[in-house]
Amino acid sequence: SYAVTSLGVFASFFFSLLITLSISGRGYSDILGAVSSVEPLRNLLEKADPSWGNAAIALIGCEALGPVILAITLALTPKTMDALQTKLGESGWGEENIEERAAEILNLTS
Repeated sequence: SYAVTSLGVFASFFFSLLITLSISGRGYSDILGAVSSVEPLRNLLEKADPSWGNAAIALIGCEALGPVILAITLALTPKTMDALQTKLGESGWGEENIEERAAEILNLTS
C-alpha cells in the first residue's frame, strides 16, 4: 500500500510539474538561453528534444520536493490501506476469507 501511494503521489507531482512547464513555456528553453554563451554545453543541450528537457527538469523538481512527497505519502498511506482492505473484503479476498481461500488452493493441488 505504501508503494502504490508513493508512486501515485510522485507521479502526480511529476506530471503537475511537467504540465506547468509545458503551459508556461518556461524550463528547457530558459536553460538553453542561460547556457547560450557556453558553446559545448549549448550544442549538447540543443540535441535534446524540449519535451525530454522539461521531463528532466520535472524529475529534478520531484527530487527537490522529496521531503514534501514523503510527508504526503506517509499521511495518505493509512487511507489507501483502508480503501484497499475494504475493496479486498468486498471481493472475497479480505482477512476473514483467508481460511476459505487456503482451502480452495489446497483442494486444487490435491
